[in-house]
Amino acid sequence: MKQYKSIDLAKFICALLIIILHTAPFSSYSKALTFGIRNIVTVFAVPLFFAISGFLFFKKLETVDVNERNKYVFNYLKRIVIMYLFWSAIYLIFVIIKWMRGGVTFYGVLEYVKDFFFEGSYQTIWFLPALFGAILLIYLLNKKLSLKKIFIIACVVYVFTLLGSSYYGLTIKIPFLKSIYDVYYSFFDSVKNAVLFGFIYVLIGGIIATSKRNNEKVVSNLIFTLIFGVLYAAEEFLIAYFNINHKGVDTIIFLVPFTFFALRLVLSINLNLSEKVCTAFRKYSILMFLTQRIPLSIIDMFFQNSLVATNSILYFIVVLTATLLISYGVIFLSKKIKFLKLVY
Repeated sequence: MKQYKSIDLAKFICALLIIILHTAPFSSYSKALTFGIRNIVTVFAVPLFFAISGFLFFKKLETVDVNERNKYVFNYLKRIVIMYLFWSAIYLIFVIIKWMRGGVTFYGVLEYVKDFFFEGSYQTIWFLPALFGAILLIYLLNKKLSLKKIFIIACVVYVFTLLGSSYYGLTIKIPFLKSIYDVYYSFFDSVKNAVLFGFIYVLIGGIIATSKRNNEKVVSNLIFTLIFGVLYAAEEFLIAYFNINHKGVDTIIFLVPFTFFALRLVLSINLNLSEKVCTAFRKYSILMFLTQRIPLSIIDMFFQNSLVATNSILYFIVVLTATLLISYGVIFLSKKIKFLKLVY
């Protein structure tokens, strides 16, 4: 399959933006700047990560013989399961520490089991089960429907997502809708799952991957990316201004077309990077995504009142440095322990 060097760089930038999102480097100094970074600059990172994953999956799928596609999908999903089980085991340490401190209950264990299967066993790595579910759902639907028809279904589902997240402040004013979401939130904690979040963004990647149209027009892709970037920034501002966002800031209307054109823009850019650099970007991007919660959890659990935790810039620097070191450690160890190559 063709190597997409621009995608390798884009994934690395997204991983960095996600760390910025979770550390809020300027929160100690400026609320306005923090809002801009949190709600505008970093908010597209996870959707673009999903879209890139969908693009790469369907691009590879097109090259696989029809009779071998089920096997390819099985192996792809198995790899995600292995990654999820491994990182869930790592993060279970922090879950157990939390239980030891606050006390463990039968309900708490059941809550963990429910989250493990439906929402993610730990923060951030919810991306893995969401990607698993979205890929499987789209692949199965695609056996009967075209990706464009599936997109119509995804848009309807995304409306439900919007009303239950960024526009929830309006939804709860309508009794009928409120009762529906009351039932939903009695079981789920958020809309960050395969169907409500991952579905539409993975599908965007699939549509671009299978499109016969020319995606390599840099100028037009840049213009549309900027237009929808401005629109989703304005949408975020209005949602915050009218205080209707009660359940999350990364599920907004114009983020969908922005992600579509942003991915097309990435694909239209040709970069003169060595394979060694691109391989490093590829490895570090997913590891940074998956390991960042280790330093975040350590600081939040054991150093809450330290200078590191109270100074936002220092907090960001420490978390980023630790994440890079952990990622390097996993890559280094994977040269000796072959199994570790399966977890990133």
